[in-house]
Amino acid sequence: MGRMKDGRYGMYDRVEYNLDDVKTAVSYFDKILKKQPNRLDVRSSKCTAYIYSEQYDLACDTLIEIIEYSKINKNAWTWTENKSPKENGLLKEGEDLLFSVINECFTGIYFPFESNKEFIKKIIEKETQLYPDNTWGLNHAARYYREIGNYKKSIEILKHAVELDPNDYVLVGNLGYAYELDEDYLNAKKWYEFMLTMDNPDAVEYGKQGLEYIKGKY
Repeated sequence: MGRMKDGRYGMYDRVEYNLDDVKTAVSYFDKILKKQPNRLDVRSSKCTAYIYSEQYDLACDTLIEIIEYSKINKNAWTWTENKSPKENGLLKEGEDLLFSVINECFTGIYFPFESNKEFIKKIIEKETQLYPDNTWGLNHAARYYREIGNYKKSIEILKHAVELDPNDYVLVGNLGYAYELDEDYLNAKKWYEFMLTMDNPDAVEYGKQGLEYIKGKY
């Protein structure tokens, strides 16, 4: 029973973590990493433990540590039982695996945005500093700037990302949406129409929806 985040009072489910227990769990992760620093699954679990217990500052620090360490080990990550990702049946390796983990942790830190935006800013700055041409990192940065209302900066970043991978419909759709938010409806129309030409049914559907939203505004 209590006051919920939206201001209402009522009964709702909420998991509470004993922070001493979380600290103990993290100490075991740290013991593993001292012996096996390339274990990306352990680094990811450490970050997730902080996210679940809503210690977002520590989650941010942990994620930045992962990004920085990737430049030391050159993304030669291991996974469960200290085996390679391939031996563990994972489809991603190297930088792709790194950014799939970053994306998952980033999503956890992203909500709630308002109270975590300074942490998010630190993460995207580190991503774009060390991986300026990774489209996942660029998409994270564009999302941040979109959320704080800096649509032109978001557009600038997404244009670079689309140049790197014009077949990524998520990037193209986000670019169209950023133009829409910036009330540049002609450019929004251009990119939504581009999605109609892509060989992906989800892209085509997104493009159609985008064009419907801006109908009559250009």
